Amino acid sequence: VGKTNWVWKHAVLDSIDFIKNSQDVDGHIYYFSLELSKHEMISKLFANLLFQRFGKQYSRNVLMSVGTERLTDEEVAFIEIECKPYLEFVDSKLTILDGSWTPDKMLAFITQNLKNTNSQTFTNIVIVDTTNAIGADSGQSKVEALKKWNQEYCLQILRNEKNTANILLQQQDKNSSTRQYTNRGESVMDK
Repeated sequence: VGKTNWVWKHAVLDSIDFIKNSQDVDGHIYYFSLELSKHEMISKLFANLLFQRFGKQYSRNVLMSVGTERLTDEEVAFIEIECKPYLEFVDSKLTILDGSWTPDKMLAFITQNLKNTNSQTFTNIVIVDTTNAIGADSGQSKVEALKKWNQEYCLQILRNEKNTANILLQQQDKNSSTRQYTNRGESVMDK
């Protein structure tokens, strides 16, 4: 449905550009990629940079030199030379975490790694893609885990106590996901 691409563009890349171009605002983004690997997310970054420069779409296969289509020498030089300072900046502002995560593990990682939380001009952004892929902590059901993450951790601890901006993505109409949940952890019908 395009949710990952939309959030990647607007919540990640646009936020990084805003931070980079602002003298008064700073921030850090924690992106829990529970469906795509970190490698796939970085490929999206390179594809976006190439699109901005050359105005054409780049598939992961082209970036990885799989198949017959390859990057041109000019495109490779652009990545190697011109993108390096930007990529170093991105690396200092974006943490991509893939794999399996439970609410307790996510909260522990975030609270341990929050940056500049005392500053009024600093914003930590937490993105979870997708919440349906959050694992349950020991002794919990999936519904209990989602309710714990959405209600207790995101709304109370992260938003209110740690002053983070939280973006939670939820899969819609997927065969492997027959139930969806509101921010309160209540079941809703698939859209």
